[in-house]
Amino acid sequence: MLPNGIIVAVKKLHDTTLIEVQEKHFLHEVNCLIEVKHRNIVQFLGYSYETQHMVYPHGGRNVWVDKRNMLFCFEFLSKGSLANYVTGKMSHK
Repeated sequence: MLPNGIIVAVKKLHDTTLIEVQEKHFLHEVNCLIEVKHRNIVQFLGYSYETQHMVYPHGGRNVWVDKRNMLFCFEFLSKGSLANYVTGKMSHK
């Protein structure tokens, strides 16, 4: 829930080993999502790209790592899973 009370759906991208590829993919997906406008597609509202510098234990030592959090925010569908809605598995009450 956003500070203004709007509920959003959030998709978190999982870490991969190649950061450069991950960043390119993320930015490409953002550019594509910005362009998509259709009444049958959930609306893309925005994104968050954050890097946290953390100490992580590795091999008996502490090392500095950069943890990247990449999130997409979409309009929230209140009637359950979009996958179930699209495939017709949705129960209509």
